[in-house]
Amino acid sequence: MIRIGTIWAGLVGTGTGGLMDRDPRKRVAKAVNILSLAFFVLNVTVGSSVAIFAWKTQVTLGVVTGILLAGTPILLNHFFRFRQACIYIYLIMSMATLFYGSIFGRTIESPLMVTYLIGVSLYLFADRPSRFICFFFAILILVLLEINFKYAYIKPIGFTDPVNVWLKCLSYLAMLLLVSVSFHLYAENNAGLLKREQENARKAEINFFKEEEENLIKDKFIKNASHEMKVSFHAIFSIVEIVLYRLKKTPGSQDLKQSVNDLRSACKISQSIVDNIFEYEKYQAGMTNFNRKNIFDMSLLVSNTIDVFKYVADEKNILIRHSVGPAIPKHIICDDVKIRQILTNLLHNAIKFAPNDSTILISADYKDNRLFLSVEDQGEGVSGDADIFQPFVTKNPDGLGLGLFIVKELVNVLGGDISLRSTPYIGTCFTVSLPIEINVSSPSTIRN
Repeated sequence: MIRIGTIWAGLVGTGTGGLMDRDPRKRVAKAVNILSLAFFVLNVTVGSSVAIFAWKTQVTLGVVTGILLAGTPILLNHFFRFRQACIYIYLIMSMATLFYGSIFGRTIESPLMVTYLIGVSLYLFADRPSRFICFFFAILILVLLEINFKYAYIKPIGFTDPVNVWLKCLSYLAMLLLVSVSFHLYAENNAGLLKREQENARKAEINFFKEEEENLIKDKFIKNASHEMKVSFHAIFSIVEIVLYRLKKTPGSQDLKQSVNDLRSACKISQSIVDNIFEYEKYQAGMTNFNRKNIFDMSLLVSNTIDVFKYVADEKNILIRHSVGPAIPKHIICDDVKIRQILTNLLHNAIKFAPNDSTILISADYKDNRLFLSVEDQGEGVSGDADIFQPFVTKNPDGLGLGLFIVKELVNVLGGDISLRSTPYIGTCFTVSLPIEINVSSPSTIRN
């Protein structure tokens, strides 16, 4: 019997067999196939559940139609009609949003899908005219839904309060699945870009390419990757925040709230990677990096940063402990954005190299008008000949090798120092020393 995984891989790869890995059409075709399969699964599972609860002819007809149409984009890819497949999957999701939003009204919060439609269009279409048309189409759907909400040209189906809550939860589950699929596509695409760049770098080293040529290759990769992530990531992160806000008002949705919190943590970690890429571009371009002077609470900054990484640490059963010395003033003045980025990179680096079931210790202290911030792990340590503060230097094949380079540059900009203490197979400790000022007045606004 053919395994489900084999069938899934065959459907996802439909129409891409003759395309080069570097061909952007291959990436988009696979994305269309995955979205089509996700739309099919949603109609079979969530759609069928909704049809059973509603028990209305128009709902059942919509679910059956969605199931029948879900395979059309895959069929178009099979015949190498890639652009038509992109248009078709976008229209299917748009019409489904308009249809279910009209017959269920505000019960399922369908306007949230408009944000998703805008975000997915940025991935499917590279040219500006197509993106503009998709944006206009999404806004048109939003306007039509709002008009129908107000004037009820299509009268929504009425349900009891328990059924309304269940339908709302099902709609959130469907949107979370679509967001997760899109986030996976963006992450996979960036991983592919990184893999190709590493292969190019190795070929350049083997063939003794000149250093200037290697830098051009890296710069091209950084610009391409950062552009795609910047344009598309904002839409994903926005819809996660909107869904979380809506869930806070929905009773009986604790599991969904936890899933959204986990997804938001993953988004923030990915956002820190994007920030590193942009920071590297600034240094490459020779842009002046000014220092902000904000008043903030160092204890809150540390705890908030740890909260973001608990999701990743829990996957390896890593315990993150922190200690903020009593000598640290309640309110200090420095560039909290850069300090947060320094701590984020050090903590992310520690989690990557720390073994399972270990402990990471973050400590902060104050002495002689300087802030001392350290991150210590129980990993394998760093060899003495490793130039870890240089860009693209990493032992992790899945890493960019920019984190510690960014940390070093940020520390230099802030006028501080960074030191490294490492013992093989015992652990590594990075300590940052930064000059800070103390706020002696009572500030009206404190940054966290």
